[in-house]
Amino acid sequence: MQSDWRSQARALAMQCLTQLDVQGGDFLLEMDSFVAEAAVPTESKSLAADLARTAWTHHETCDQYIADTVKHWQLQRIALIDRAILRLAIAELLYRPDVPVKVVLDQGIELAKKFSTAESPQFINGVLDAIAKKIHEPGAVPDAPAAVEPADPAGIVQPAREPEAKEE
Repeated sequence: MQSDWRSQARALAMQCLTQLDVQGGDFLLEMDSFVAEAAVPTESKSLAADLARTAWTHHETCDQYIADTVKHWQLQRIALIDRAILRLAIAELLYRPDVPVKVVLDQGIELAKKFSTAESPQFINGVLDAIAKKIHEPGAVPDAPAAVEPADPAGIVQPAREPEAKEE
Protein backbone atom coordinates (compact mmCIF):
# COMPACT_ATOMS: atom_id res chain seq x y z
CA MET A 1 0.00 0.00 0.00
CA GLN A 2 1.17 3.47 -0.78
CA SER A 3 2.49 5.08 2.37
CA ASP A 4 1.46 8.66 1.69
CA TRP A 5 -0.24 10.46 4.55
CA ARG A 6 -3.76 10.03 3.10
CA SER A 7 -3.31 6.26 2.81
CA GLN A 8 -2.04 6.19 6.38
CA ALA A 9 -5.08 8.21 7.45
CA ARG A 10 -7.45 5.75 5.79
CA ALA A 11 -5.73 2.79 7.44
CA LEU A 12 -6.01 4.49 10.83
CA ALA A 13 -9.66 5.43 10.18
CA MET A 14 -10.37 1.79 9.26
CA GLN A 15 -8.85 0.70 12.56
CA CYS A 16 -11.05 3.21 14.40
CA LEU A 17 -14.14 1.96 12.58
CA THR A 18 -13.25 -1.61 13.52
CA GLN A 19 -13.03 -0.57 17.17
CA LEU A 20 -16.34 1.30 16.89
CA ASP A 21 -17.98 -1.78 15.40
CA VAL A 22 -16.77 -3.89 18.32
CA GLN A 23 -17.15 -1.42 21.19
CA GLY A 24 -19.94 0.75 19.87
CA GLY A 25 -20.17 4.52 20.18
CA ASP A 26 -18.37 4.44 23.53
CA PHE A 27 -15.10 4.18 21.61
CA LEU A 28 -15.66 7.73 20.32
CA LEU A 29 -14.61 8.93 23.78
CA GLU A 30 -11.30 7.05 23.43
CA MET A 31 -10.77 7.57 19.72
CA ASP A 32 -8.82 10.83 19.98
CA SER A 33 -6.30 9.18 22.31
CA PHE A 34 -6.09 6.14 20.01
CA VAL A 35 -5.44 8.38 17.00
CA ALA A 36 -2.95 10.58 18.89
CA GLU A 37 -0.84 7.54 19.78
CA ALA A 38 -0.60 6.34 16.17
CA ALA A 39 2.82 6.54 14.54
CA VAL A 40 1.65 8.55 11.52
CA PRO A 41 2.08 12.18 10.44
CA THR A 42 -0.09 14.82 12.14
CA GLU A 43 -2.12 15.47 8.98
CA SER A 44 -2.90 11.73 8.83
CA LYS A 45 -4.24 11.83 12.37
CA SER A 46 -6.55 14.74 11.64
CA LEU A 47 -7.90 13.18 8.45
CA ALA A 48 -8.26 9.75 10.09
CA ALA A 49 -10.35 11.16 12.94
CA ASP A 50 -12.52 13.09 10.50
CA LEU A 51 -13.03 10.08 8.20
CA ALA A 52 -13.81 7.74 11.09
CA ARG A 53 -16.31 10.14 12.68
CA THR A 54 -18.02 10.79 9.37
CA ALA A 55 -18.25 7.08 8.51
CA TRP A 56 -19.50 6.17 12.00
CA THR A 57 -22.03 9.00 12.11
CA HIS A 58 -23.44 7.77 8.81
CA HIS A 59 -22.81 4.03 9.28
CA GLU A 60 -26.50 3.18 9.02
CA THR A 61 -26.65 4.86 5.60
CA CYS A 62 -23.46 3.05 4.58
CA ASP A 63 -24.86 -0.24 5.86
CA GLN A 64 -28.01 0.25 3.80
CA TYR A 65 -25.91 0.67 0.66
CA ILE A 66 -24.03 -2.51 1.55
CA ALA A 67 -27.23 -4.45 2.25
CA ASP A 68 -28.81 -3.28 -1.00
CA THR A 69 -25.72 -4.39 -2.92
CA VAL A 70 -24.91 -7.75 -1.31
CA LYS A 71 -28.44 -9.07 -1.21
CA HIS A 72 -27.52 -12.63 -0.26
CA TRP A 73 -25.37 -11.68 2.72
CA GLN A 74 -26.32 -10.41 6.12
CA LEU A 75 -24.20 -7.44 7.14
CA GLN A 76 -22.94 -9.24 10.25
CA ARG A 77 -21.63 -12.09 8.08
CA ILE A 78 -19.27 -9.73 6.27
CA ALA A 79 -15.84 -9.79 7.89
CA LEU A 80 -15.29 -7.04 10.45
CA ILE A 81 -12.36 -5.51 8.55
CA ASP A 82 -14.25 -5.64 5.24
CA ARG A 83 -17.24 -3.92 6.85
CA ALA A 84 -14.98 -1.16 8.15
CA ILE A 85 -13.35 -0.71 4.73
CA LEU A 86 -16.73 -0.58 3.00
CA ARG A 87 -18.17 1.94 5.49
CA LEU A 88 -15.10 4.13 5.15
CA ALA A 89 -15.16 4.09 1.36
CA ILE A 90 -18.93 4.63 1.11
CA ALA A 91 -18.70 7.58 3.49
CA GLU A 92 -16.00 9.06 1.28
CA LEU A 93 -18.11 8.50 -1.83
CA LEU A 94 -21.08 10.21 -0.21
CA TYR A 95 -19.54 12.95 1.91
CA ARG A 96 -16.19 13.74 0.29
CA PRO A 97 -17.00 14.69 -3.30
CA ASP A 98 -13.52 16.25 -3.58
CA VAL A 99 -11.98 12.76 -3.59
CA PRO A 100 -12.12 11.05 -7.01
CA VAL A 101 -14.15 7.84 -7.14
CA LYS A 102 -11.18 5.92 -8.56
CA VAL A 103 -9.04 6.95 -5.58
CA VAL A 104 -11.71 5.80 -3.10
CA LEU A 105 -12.05 2.42 -4.83
CA ASP A 106 -8.29 1.93 -5.19
CA GLN A 107 -7.69 2.81 -1.54
CA GLY A 108 -10.43 0.41 -0.40
CA ILE A 109 -8.85 -2.40 -2.41
CA GLU A 110 -5.40 -1.58 -1.04
CA LEU A 111 -6.70 -1.63 2.54
CA ALA A 112 -8.26 -5.03 1.87
CA LYS A 113 -4.98 -6.35 0.44
CA LYS A 114 -3.05 -5.17 3.48
CA PHE A 115 -5.47 -5.95 6.31
CA SER A 116 -7.96 -8.60 5.19
CA THR A 117 -8.17 -11.99 3.51
CA ALA A 118 -6.93 -13.02 0.07
CA GLU A 119 -10.52 -12.92 -1.28
CA SER A 120 -11.35 -9.54 0.21
CA PRO A 121 -9.86 -7.21 -2.43
CA GLN A 122 -12.08 -8.72 -5.13
CA PHE A 123 -15.13 -8.57 -2.84
CA ILE A 124 -14.43 -4.95 -1.84
CA ASN A 125 -13.86 -3.99 -5.48
CA GLY A 126 -17.14 -5.51 -6.64
CA VAL A 127 -19.23 -4.02 -3.84
CA LEU A 128 -17.67 -0.55 -4.04
CA ASP A 129 -17.87 -0.46 -7.83
CA ALA A 130 -21.60 -1.24 -7.71
CA ILE A 131 -22.22 1.31 -4.96
CA ALA A 132 -20.20 4.02 -6.71
CA LYS A 133 -22.32 3.51 -9.82
CA LYS A 134 -25.51 3.84 -7.75
CA ILE A 135 -24.29 6.99 -6.03
CA HIS A 136 -23.03 8.70 -9.16
CA GLU A 137 -25.82 7.73 -11.54
CA PRO A 138 -27.92 10.86 -12.17
CA GLY A 139 -31.21 10.69 -10.33
CA ALA A 140 -30.50 7.24 -8.90
CA VAL A 141 -29.86 8.29 -5.31
CA PRO A 142 -32.17 11.12 -4.27
CA ASP A 143 -30.84 11.22 -0.70
CA ALA A 144 -27.16 11.50 -1.62
CA PRO A 145 -25.73 14.92 -0.78
CA ALA A 146 -24.82 17.17 -3.67
CA ALA A 147 -22.24 19.00 -1.59
CA VAL A 148 -20.64 18.88 1.80
CA GLU A 149 -20.83 21.53 4.47
CA PRO A 150 -17.72 22.18 6.58
CA ALA A 151 -17.12 19.91 9.53
CA ASP A 152 -18.76 20.87 12.78
CA PRO A 153 -16.59 21.44 15.88
CA ALA A 154 -16.70 17.71 16.68
CA GLY A 155 -15.12 17.01 13.29
CA ILE A 156 -18.20 15.41 11.75
CA VAL A 157 -18.83 16.27 8.12
CA GLN A 158 -22.47 16.99 7.50
CA PRO A 159 -24.19 16.65 4.11
CA ALA A 160 -25.53 19.82 2.57
CA ARG A 161 -29.15 20.41 3.37
CA GLU A 162 -31.84 21.52 1.00
CA PRO A 163 -33.50 24.77 2.06
CA GLU A 164 -36.77 24.17 3.80
CA ALA A 165 -39.82 25.01 1.73
CA LYS A 166 -41.79 27.93 3.11
CA GLU A 167 -45.47 27.42 3.63
CA GLU A 168 -47.65 30.03 1.98
